[in-house]
Amino acid sequence: RKFVLSLIESVYKEVLELEANLRSGKEINNKELWSALHVDDEFYEVSPFISMLSFDKGVKIMPRIFNFLDKEQKLKLLQTFFSELSHLNIIIISSYRTNPEPNESQLKKIDLFQTVFLKIIVSFLSNSSNFIEIMSLLLHLIKNNNVAFISTSKIGLNLITVLISRAALIRQDSNRSSVLSTPEISTWNEIYDKLFTALESKISNIFPPKEYIDKINQLSSQSVNDNNNTNHTNINNKNDNSQSSSMTYYYDQAYIWQFLASLAL
Repeated sequence: RKFVLSLIESVYKEVLELEANLRSGKEINNKELWSALHVDDEFYEVSPFISMLSFDKGVKIMPRIFNFLDKEQKLKLLQTFFSELSHLNIIIISSYRTNPEPNESQLKKIDLFQTVFLKIIVSFLSNSSNFIEIMSLLLHLIKNNNVAFISTSKIGLNLITVLISRAALIRQDSNRSSVLSTPEISTWNEIYDKLFTALESKISNIFPPKEYIDKINQLSSQSVNDNNNTNHTNINNKNDNSQSSSMTYYYDQAYIWQFLASLAL
């Protein structure tokens, strides 16, 4: 833990220095930042970069890090990320299999990761990556992880959906303009088949059990009601309070249907 926190501090230091250089018009050299991320290190069972993402501070700095990486570095970082998804703490705590009773703090971590890091990935795939690069990331995910387990995590299933959806959209556009080569289309078919094979008999596992959904609904309801009670401390309006406390909260399963829809693209 101390080692990872020290790495995060080193990364923050490098980012602050680069941001200062940018403001003052000095030359930007990201060599030290890249070194601090330890993406290329092969001496660890789990990449230190992956371990950094276990901490909120490590997640929050990611958009600022990406500002100073070139495309090749971003791609390498994401290859490492998708290769080691099973070791990512956020996957473990967002899977109903490994964490059937999440607490409020963990739900906030899941929301933070989805809001910050998933947004970075979507932006990169949409604006900077080509078909083969996306296929490469999907292959890193399939070859190095238990896809059936990854799909029991809301974050994990969202990540798979993002890759499939973007690749499928590029393929559809290419079908109209005949941009993709025959080998590229064959690559898509091969990787898609690998993914489907990994999930074929376990597709029902993407649906969380009722007990898990009820637990999250309960936590969401408690959180909102606590906020309402705080906001209404000095307001004597019984109708408002009763209306707030009687609201019903639902576990949003849209991400599951988005994944199933991506398979049909």
